[in-house]
Amino acid sequence: LSNNIIKDVRKEGFTTPPLIDWDGKASEILGVIKSNLCNIFVIDKHGFLRYKMVEKYSQEALNKIKDYIKKLAFP
Repeated sequence: LSNNIIKDVRKEGFTTPPLIDWDGKASEILGVIKSNLCNIFVIDKHGFLRYKMVEKYSQEALNKIKDYIKKLAFP
């Protein structure tokens, strides 16, 4: 699944690869969120957190984040 997301990101014209934390382990290690939910963070090129989504993985959740990234990258 994550390979498809990376392909989609590149196809949309983004050059920065996503860090995907589907099970929340990276967030727990970083001390950001302690849960077994999908944690998605959008960090801009200046290092600012622009969007945070924490919920169970679903196609709807994936579509929400893809739509937000498109709006952010191509206003």
